[in-house]
Amino acid sequence: MDAGAWAAGPDLVYRRLATAAVDATVEAVGAVAGDLSGRMVLDAGAATGAVTQALRARGATVVAVDVSAPMVAMAPALRVVGDAERLPLRDGAAAAVVAGLLLSHVGNPVRVLRELARVTATHGTVTVTAFPTEPALAGRHPVKETVDGVLAAAGYRAPAWYTAFKTEGEPRVGTPERLAALASRAGLHSIRVEWCPVPLAGLDGTALAAWRLGMPPVASWLSTVEARRRVDIALRAATALAAVAADPPPLPLLVATGHRR
Repeated sequence: MDAGAWAAGPDLVYRRLATAAVDATVEAVGAVAGDLSGRMVLDAGAATGAVTQALRARGATVVAVDVSAPMVAMAPALRVVGDAERLPLRDGAAAAVVAGLLLSHVGNPVRVLRELARVTATHGTVTVTAFPTEPALAGRHPVKETVDGVLAAAGYRAPAWYTAFKTEGEPRVGTPERLAALASRAGLHSIRVEWCPVPLAGLDGTALAAWRLGMPPVASWLSTVEARRRVDIALRAATALAAVAADPPPLPLLVATGHRR
């Protein structure tokens, strides 16, 4: 992953997605005034640490776990390299666990949820998020649609792994019913799944374009493109998004919370 491209674009949006996940965790935990001080919280599938930062802002002591050593190295916390199906933590180690957009990337979401529950203290909270795939909830976001059009005109084609992820990985967890059923099969109780509209207000056309252009499959392709052409693509995308940026619709997110028995 291009860390520079991520920091310049996607990170601005993923921090907002992380805040939504942490807000749900705070509510489920019942933290007084939203304060997680004195609680150890696991950021599972931490990637570059957006959830970690949101948790630390609430006072939590955070352990960030990700299977990718280069990615988790960016997380500002105690960092652990580990597989979400075999977390290197003892039973009940964490007061709460947050897994932002992790389940769509794994082959067995139930097994991962059981592992998240295992490392959560009794009655502790497990929070997971996913992008909705139902047309009624998700639709085609105008930022993605607009930038995809610019990229297609420039010759970009999504790699096979990304197409499989969008058609197989995300749909496995992309509805409230599927998320709730997976959490139930994993043994969690008091499960709550909510649709959360994450605001994009305040991001101009350049920032919104950088979000999409900095996503791993696109950033990887752009790295092979001549520098002046990269600049032209970014300018075209930002210009095309000018009208959308005036009032960008929120990004839909599913947030599920459950408790360990």
